[in-house]
Amino acid sequence: QEVVEPICHDIETDLRLHVHSAHLKGAVNVNPTKTGVRDPSWFLKIKPLRLLSSFIHIKSRVEVYLNAAFYDHAAVALHNWKTYNEMKNIAELKYGLSLDAIHLPGQTLEQGVDVLEIMRNIHIFVACYTYNLNTQVFVERPSNARNRKNLNTVNVKHAANSIRTHGIGIMSTTVNFAYQFLAQKFLVFSQFLFDDHIKSRMVKEQRFYKEKKLQADSGYPVERAEKLNKDIRKLGVTDDGFSFLDQFRRLIAEMGNALGFVRMVRLGGLNYCTTACGSLPMTKGFEEAAKTFFLPKAGIDAGLILDKALESQNLSVNETDYFAILTNIFSQELKGNDNIHLRDFFLLVPALTINAADAILQSKEKLHKRGRDAVNATFTDDGFALGIAYILKVLDQDKQFDSLHWFQSARQHFVAERARLEESLDMDSTGSGMNGLQAWSQKLASLSKEEAQNMEMVCLL
Repeated sequence: QEVVEPICHDIETDLRLHVHSAHLKGAVNVNPTKTGVRDPSWFLKIKPLRLLSSFIHIKSRVEVYLNAAFYDHAAVALHNWKTYNEMKNIAELKYGLSLDAIHLPGQTLEQGVDVLEIMRNIHIFVACYTYNLNTQVFVERPSNARNRKNLNTVNVKHAANSIRTHGIGIMSTTVNFAYQFLAQKFLVFSQFLFDDHIKSRMVKEQRFYKEKKLQADSGYPVERAEKLNKDIRKLGVTDDGFSFLDQFRRLIAEMGNALGFVRMVRLGGLNYCTTACGSLPMTKGFEEAAKTFFLPKAGIDAGLILDKALESQNLSVNETDYFAILTNIFSQELKGNDNIHLRDFFLLVPALTINAADAILQSKEKLHKRGRDAVNATFTDDGFALGIAYILKVLDQDKQFDSLHWFQSARQHFVAERARLEESLDMDSTGSGMNGLQAWSQKLASLSKEEAQNMEMVCLL
């Protein structure tokens, strides 16, 4: 009570301050010149004391106390298991204490959406979630079927928790599921471009592209992209008001969402490996150590295997480029003569970007509404940009698309249109009164949104 218990409490408090120091932000200030420094590690180095017929080993008693405290606290609050696991690692590094693992099953923890379940239903996931490229987060789409005030999200932490529970092998399985999904979507992608109505319009665009020989100062006209978008809409719309180009854009967005899911799982694997390596010893020469202690050949071989495992633990995920694998597989298949109708896809990208900019603008306007009008209200849809970039890479049409100088042309168009409206606004403000001024202001504000949305598409692509 006078020696062992105070030492146990001091060590536990010190470990907690170490773990929570980033969150406390200087709330606990220790001034060694005023309060002094208490270093309990010296007590842990004392050899077992013999008192009459019993031995008292302070280090062992501290280990028993910390093992019980960490397990009890983690059992009460399952979400704090990681905090106590970090405290265990710090205790081993700072005090040399050999503590037990936090023996709690990972399957019982509240870890959000399971990546394994998403993988098995990836076709539903990519259609019901939207991807944010900057924050690596998937956000669920609102729907009438779920009348609730919150939406599910999936991020890198969820992927890392699932990998910790199921093992790092699910990463390769994720790539296999993504490959099967992309193969099905590429089939629909090919059928859309093979349609006679779409093919005839692509022939006109190809003729225009060859005749004009677009340069940087005169890129692909925005008016032509808008006209192509309207022409395809005249072919018909669904009951929900989606044209064929809208459905084609959503197809590309779903393909991009699948790629974003693969990217998120890969980052989750890196996160898991980095956390797991925190418990590894600093030295990795187990083979040399086995030779030094003259262990038999079986012990030396075991040390060699352990060294290789430690070296590949954090590098195995880094060295695997899943995007390159998915790109090379489809690139070889889609470059054949059977898919020659795909060669004009890059000419459809300008109309697709105009269509996507309008769709995102309408979705953002729905965020403030409720009920039936709030369906498909989103603030991000980066899967489209990722899907466009991926398809251009697979079809090897990056240089052809760059030759359109599409984004330079779009930027010049919207800047000129804005300047023209501002000039008209100045002239109208002196003649037509407040009604005309308000009308032009609304139109100018709408154009400003379109320009900002177009710039967003430029940055994403």
